[in-house]
Amino acid sequence: MAEIPSPIDYRTKDGRFEVEYAEKNWFAAGKYSFQDFDNNIGSLTFDNPIQLADSFSAGASGTSMSTIQGRGRYALAPSNKWHNFSLSGSVGDLFWDGRLSVNAAWGRMEQNDTLLPYTINSQITNTNIGWRSTGGVWSLQPFAPFDATNAANLPQATAGSKVDTELYDAVWTARPTKKSSVKARFNHYEYKNKSPIIEFAGSAVGDATWNVNPFDTEPFSFKRTLATLDLSYDIARNTAATFGYSHLRSQREHRENHDQDENTWRLGVDSKYREWIDLHGGYEYSERGGDYTTTDLTQNPWLRRFDIAKRDRDLFKLLATAYATEKVTVSGTAIFSKSTYPETYFGVTHDKNQSLGVDADWQATKKVNVNGFYNHEKTVNYFRSRQWNPGNFADPYGVGGYYDMPSNWTLEDTTITDTFGGSVKVTFKPKKNDFTVSYSNSHADGTITPGSVLGTSGANDMNFFVPLPFNDSDDSKLQIVDAKYCHRVHDDGIVTLGYMFERLDLNDYNLKGFSLVPLSLAVPPANPVYQNSIFMNTLPKGYNANVAYASVKWRF
Repeated sequence: MAEIPSPIDYRTKDGRFEVEYAEKNWFAAGKYSFQDFDNNIGSLTFDNPIQLADSFSAGASGTSMSTIQGRGRYALAPSNKWHNFSLSGSVGDLFWDGRLSVNAAWGRMEQNDTLLPYTINSQITNTNIGWRSTGGVWSLQPFAPFDATNAANLPQATAGSKVDTELYDAVWTARPTKKSSVKARFNHYEYKNKSPIIEFAGSAVGDATWNVNPFDTEPFSFKRTLATLDLSYDIARNTAATFGYSHLRSQREHRENHDQDENTWRLGVDSKYREWIDLHGGYEYSERGGDYTTTDLTQNPWLRRFDIAKRDRDLFKLLATAYATEKVTVSGTAIFSKSTYPETYFGVTHDKNQSLGVDADWQATKKVNVNGFYNHEKTVNYFRSRQWNPGNFADPYGVGGYYDMPSNWTLEDTTITDTFGGSVKVTFKPKKNDFTVSYSNSHADGTITPGSVLGTSGANDMNFFVPLPFNDSDDSKLQIVDAKYCHRVHDDGIVTLGYMFERLDLNDYNLKGFSLVPLSLAVPPANPVYQNSIFMNTLPKGYNANVAYASVKWRF
């Protein structure tokens, strides 16, 4: 595996038009937005570092014909257009002193880039004849049914992709009594993929061989409907308790889980325990269900994709804000969560997350404000999988059709991130001009710990070794300094001039390189046979970035 930089030649045009009208108890607004993205480089062609030119081998009876590609090509981000129109409004003085806010939006995304041919390997063509087995019978056959490098052999010339989106959102808040309040919300979102289904005659696997199995594209669409209800009651002076419930319904096409329901129950307490402190404590429990069906026999039958698998989650949170003096405010947060996937034996089996933070704000003078913060985050993900080949002893569809065996392996992925920083804002003249400088420093430390029970090589264990941990995974340090001056022109315009410096340092094991491991030692041993790959860096290098920027905003 070798990584190369991707060429960039983008041009993005954005536009937005808004109109609003407001009265005492209601308002209405409309907005139209669009974006036009042009990528002047539609594809990237790269050389094979261990093969100078395309080559073809006809093979023999019992040995299939094959090629080795000298170059490869893949598509880059397509040029595309996006349009969105939205209407919103709010009305108050309803029953129970209520207010209703609504929002509706309709969008369209389109791209019609020219499709790339199946491959640029000049040997994948019907003019090359070689040996191939069909139904167990060996015969001379064309390598491919046509010239796979000719885009004219594609089922269509351009993508013709189109997606429509719809969003409907309504929020109602009210106070039935002096001690109680209610909040209800309904949200519905649809992603309608109207792209055509394209039927391909086959595929050029790895730009090296022709796969005769035809396949169709699968335009992915989904719907998501959310309904929530929160009831709050003042249980004591300056203290309120809240009970909430949410139901999320998801419907997807071309996924293993088509229909899914998630139920969430919430309990919370908000208290102004003293005049100088606000407290909030909460607990959430959610259950996500739905049937999971897969017919892909190349996939482990017990694998579950974590984003749609059944899941149970517990979440605790505590927030506190202390008003130490009239000029000093200190806030703290603590959030803990744990998720389990009860029907997942392979894949992400469970995870744990925690976040601890503190923020302080000091109004030093009427014109100077100082802020500082620190945050500590820890994420641990647990995985289980199996190494297997079709038909061997670890095949879950065959003799390996049971959960536990030494060919299984586990992985514990831990990332700890500590971030601190602060800012100083100087206001020279209120509502006229100010200067702000900020700094942040984020350090991430990751560890990957694999594990596998040692079995018998060739009998029940395909990974016959004890894996070692990677102690420097995702290790990074990101520092950002941002200084900007804002000047307000009358009441309608803002001019901003700024400078930002960003530095990224990486110390990941992927950047330290790998040693080529020979598959076998030829005779003499000085000529080993290596795997047909070169291991190189798989992460970007650290960098220093200097950015000077200017912006003008004007309200009409």
